[in-house]
Amino acid sequence: MVWFLAEIPDVLPEGFFPQVCFFFIYYWQQFLGGIGITLLLSILGTIFGFALGLGLAYLRKMEEDKTDSKFVRVLKKIGKGFAYGYIEFFRGTPMMVQAMIIYFGGS
Repeated sequence: MVWFLAEIPDVLPEGFFPQVCFFFIYYWQQFLGGIGITLLLSILGTIFGFALGLGLAYLRKMEEDKTDSKFVRVLKKIGKGFAYGYIEFFRGTPMMVQAMIIYFGGS
């Protein structure tokens, strides 16, 4: 049995909504903790995604100047190619396929 469900009595109320109310009355602190973690993760994900999007947009719109050294031009081409590949992969494939590649590709 899960550790936080160890104190549940043997007889629970009948029906879905009475059971939901029962768990909310006795475990409201866990619900609030879950809401806090969800909000924190969504805010951090939004900030990270915004920064990543700005960086990729900058890399994608970067142009080579004739005044740049050969090394800088090569770096700009690599950055631009990475931005195009990243954007095309993540916008061109369904999210479920990406999740399967990440999950099964790691093992």
